[in-house]
Amino acid sequence: MAYEIESPYVKIEVESAGRKAVLDADLSIEAVTEFGARCKRIMEDMDRLRPEIEEARKALDLERMDALNSRAQAAVEGACASIVGDDGVRSFKEGCFPGRKQVLKPMLSLIEVLEAVVKGEGDARRKQEELAAHYLSEANSAQTEPDPAA
Repeated sequence: MAYEIESPYVKIEVESAGRKAVLDADLSIEAVTEFGARCKRIMEDMDRLRPEIEEARKALDLERMDALNSRAQAAVEGACASIVGDDGVRSFKEGCFPGRKQVLKPMLSLIEVLEAVVKGEGDARRKQEELAAHYLSEANSAQTEPDPAA
């Protein structure tokens, strides 16, 4: 007898300018929790860095802007890696943006895709749980023995 165990992994295909990458997304509770925490830290860091970024832009300090972009990209890649792993991040960068070092904006787009996947899977699981609870309550209230009055 074979038993199928539900896997927390789903395959997602991302495409940019005709280039594709297929990523294995880990939607386990641990991975999703880590992803959420990292995204929150990114938002907090960006809020703190915003004045420094604006100052570097106004001064046209390209070296400083590159350093800030690299720092932000590393944080974003770390968040994405919590769902698709380092190999997934590498596959995304090499598959969709070969030869490019700075891919901060595409990585931010990948975060949006992963957020949508996590939300969609979470909604689907909640619906399954609601249906299961409904059927379980009906099964528990079902008459198991013949009615003696009948």
